[in-house]
Amino acid sequence: MAKPQKRNNSYLLTASCGYGSNGKQIRKTKTWKPEPGMTEKQSQKEAERQQALFEEEVRTGRYLNGNIKFVDFIETWFKDYAETQLRPRTILAYKQLKDRTVVALGHWPIDRIQPQHLLEFYKNLAEPGIKTGAKYICTVDLKAHIKAKGIGINQFCELSQVADTTLRVAWSGQPIAEQTAKNICNALGLKLVQAFKPKDEDRVLSASTIGHYHSFISSVLERAVKWNLILSNPCRRIDPPKAEKKTPQYLNEHEAARMIELLQNEDEPHRTLFTLLIYSGMRRGEVMGLEWKDVNFDAGVISICRTSQHTKERGIFTDDVKNKSSHRSIRLPM
Repeated sequence: MAKPQKRNNSYLLTASCGYGSNGKQIRKTKTWKPEPGMTEKQSQKEAERQQALFEEEVRTGRYLNGNIKFVDFIETWFKDYAETQLRPRTILAYKQLKDRTVVALGHWPIDRIQPQHLLEFYKNLAEPGIKTGAKYICTVDLKAHIKAKGIGINQFCELSQVADTTLRVAWSGQPIAEQTAKNICNALGLKLVQAFKPKDEDRVLSASTIGHYHSFISSVLERAVKWNLILSNPCRRIDPPKAEKKTPQYLNEHEAARMIELLQNEDEPHRTLFTLLIYSGMRRGEVMGLEWKDVNFDAGVISICRTSQHTKERGIFTDDVKNKSSHRSIRLPM
């Protein structure tokens, strides 16, 4: 074990963590300051104890400092904080933001990231063409092409691995994901360009999406502050991108009545689901998380206690509601 080296009113702790590719020993250092009022003997003894603790932290990979690169700290943040403290869908959303963030800022030590670096990153995110994963719009009569194959809709959905609801979206002229468009074309024996065209090739990220990047970076760096790795969070020193205000889209009274009328031709599960959504205003996850014990048929009251969510990694799972106010009871017309 190395000995702590006294330097004026502090001690320099040193620990080895193996050898680099050049054969040189890699060392980590840390400064420890005695508490006020400690005698020389007490300081020396405590410094030796801190040295032993420091070497154990380095040996087990638990030691971090402000020189750690942002890319490495993000991984530590996901493992030691996000996975235990954040909701699964929040973690999934942040993981989708990670790649661009790492490319732009990952090489910086966390104690050297400045507001200007963040502003340059946000400016780059706002440039045309930065948005990937273009949506595609169908340019042919899908129903006619499917009919020409001599199979029904259900058979085609199974062949293409595309849900019937998504297929209806496609032939109605609404945009769908690129991979979904490719699946449809493969099942039809067509090339992508023969049946679909990209929507908004020079799309830009919305201010709201850029704001999500800001929230993600701020959350990571705020944890570095709490863990005493950096003195302050640079995200606090800039204004986050302002999201544009969007007018909420909703069905008016006549549109809702017409939808309820059309639902009478649908199967019972879908008719029940959408009628319940219209009359209650519940979120999708809330209505999918309902259990029989949540429904009081005599009083006409539904209690919102949980949500049903889905991620690729976990599949379908039960989660808590979005916030405290989401725990509520809704009275429905009898």
